Amino acid sequence: MSEPTAKTGGPVHVLLVEDNDGDAELIRESLTGRYNRVVFDRVERVETALQRISETPVDVVLLDLTLPDSSGLAGLVRLRAAAPAVALVVLTGTTDDQLGQRALLLGAQDFLQKGEVDGASLDRALRHARTRQDYLDRTRQLAEESAGRVIAEAAHRRSQWLADAGKRLSASVDEAATLASFYSVVVPDFCEKCSLHLDPSGGNTNVVLLDPGLLDAYRSGKTIDDASLSIGASVSVPLTVAGRVFGAVKFEWSTPQDHLVVLLAEDLALRVAMAIDNARLYGAAQAAILVRDDFLSIASHELRTPLATLEMLAHLMEQELCAGTVSNAQLSERVRRIGTQTHRMGQMIGVLLDASMITSGQLNMFPEPLDLVAVIRGTLETFKTAADAARCDLALEGDDRIDGEWDRLRMEQVFANLITNALKYGPGQPVRVVVERSGADVTVSVTDGGRGIRSEDHERVFDRFQRGAGTGKIPGLGLGLYVTRQIVVAHGGSIAVLASSTTGTSFGLRLPLTVKASA
Repeated sequence: MSEPTAKTGGPVHVLLVEDNDGDAELIRESLTGRYNRVVFDRVERVETALQRISETPVDVVLLDLTLPDSSGLAGLVRLRAAAPAVALVVLTGTTDDQLGQRALLLGAQDFLQKGEVDGASLDRALRHARTRQDYLDRTRQLAEESAGRVIAEAAHRRSQWLADAGKRLSASVDEAATLASFYSVVVPDFCEKCSLHLDPSGGNTNVVLLDPGLLDAYRSGKTIDDASLSIGASVSVPLTVAGRVFGAVKFEWSTPQDHLVVLLAEDLALRVAMAIDNARLYGAAQAAILVRDDFLSIASHELRTPLATLEMLAHLMEQELCAGTVSNAQLSERVRRIGTQTHRMGQMIGVLLDASMITSGQLNMFPEPLDLVAVIRGTLETFKTAADAARCDLALEGDDRIDGEWDRLRMEQVFANLITNALKYGPGQPVRVVVERSGADVTVSVTDGGRGIRSEDHERVFDRFQRGAGTGKIPGLGLGLYVTRQIVVAHGGSIAVLASSTTGTSFGLRLPLTVKASA
């Protein structure tokens, strides 16, 4: 049996596109052991194969359908479009004859199941591939002579249209404007109908259609091609950036389409994915800048007041000491006020650091066996002086002891924040804390007699730098409840405003008895 040769009579150059070392070695041995005039080359990606074909003459490509940068028939379509004169044999690990038939329809000359690859089957595939490719080459040459100009013009129009589509999609960094541009670009110039599914966790959008084709493309990360259906056509393409799938787009036509629309659909999907991702990145950057500006503005404003007081007291003490006009009682009062302001600044800095740790994901939990009632009782004791100054009675009710595992410092911080709020916003009114065990959880309520929180602000007060209405003259960073909720959530619990009116507010916590330690 004669060896397969290239058209020139020289050795046939075979390029294997396969990422599995074992399969590649089996094919290499089958070829080199059977023929002396076969030049064998191997790459692991379609992108590398395209580059190799552009640099080196190749007679036959053996293409695996499951590769790192291509899955299914997408790699075949790309190779066929880039190198129509190269014979192409598909290697598949499945026994799906329909897949093989689709591969032939898309331009493959033959297909082999990997488990059946041996010298004889490769010999047959190579010979058939060359024969079929020779026939296709002659047919194509005749067609190109009569229709070359038409094809070139069509390709030029497609290229211009894609370039224009890219410009229109990237004209704005606003996500809503980008989506609007996308729809105006593709309908009706490219398709008759278009649907979009975006992962809601990736950004803000109101376009969510639970279409099966969209969800299949989104979940699998692969193009779903129904372009040759007799009743019409559709192509669903995942929206992917840097290997991350965050949505999918579906193009539909009322008539069948050729495989070129798949390539265009994938090209369009790549452009819209990049445009949406850029818009989201810009939006996230703007939001981060606003948070930073809010942080700096609020921090500088709130820290300026105690700092100014400290500066004034230090200057006053210096003058009085130099003049010898200050008594021991007056000096003691000045020192006490300096200590108060220093403590206040320390608390503010601590809250700001906690907020920063939460934002960076570094709020670690170190649980230990605790009696939660004792922790709350101890926190109330530390606030006795402040409560007396605010004319507030502190009361603890419920169970006498509840044992569990929590982070002691963080739990003290949670209840200190809630008691501080109660004293700050409800001076002269009682503060009631109720703690009870409920199954595998602990429930705690902290109720004050203050001005209350509007119902529309019940959730907003737990956000960063947010405070209830009418609190502008009361000092605060708007971070206490934000940090409190993050600590509670980190313990696996929840916190909410249970009730609020003009005569008081009640916060409710639910905590599991145990919490896992941070890694």
